[in-house]
Amino acid sequence: MAKKTHRQYLDKNLTRYTRDKTSFQGWRVCISRQGTMFTRYIPDRVYGGEEGAKAAALALRDEVLAAIATRPAKEVLEEYRLKFQRAPKNDAKETPAPAEGAQPIPGTVSTTTGTPAQGI
Repeated sequence: MAKKTHRQYLDKNLTRYTRDKTSFQGWRVCISRQGTMFTRYIPDRVYGGEEGAKAAALALRDEVLAAIATRPAKEVLEEYRLKFQRAPKNDAKETPAPAEGAQPIPGTVSTTTGTPAQGI
């Protein structure tokens, strides 16, 4: 087995994405321990280019690995996964008002008055 160089250790847990056909250009930090995985994408455009994004990716990776050294890996990775989780988009459109004469569904809130609907 070949001996790993210093550069290979520096790039551990990092992957570079530079495909022309994708909208993402940047680095991916991926750390997996005890059956839990944390992945974060660091885009070039946000960090001023490839070198800035790599510096941010290395800083994040080192921060996570330092936390793993002092606490259980599963707990740390779950914490970071939730910290960087995207908020769900609120694409739900307002529900249309019920048709004239329609009975409200028990337990729902009226969209016109904002009060609980009275069931049958």
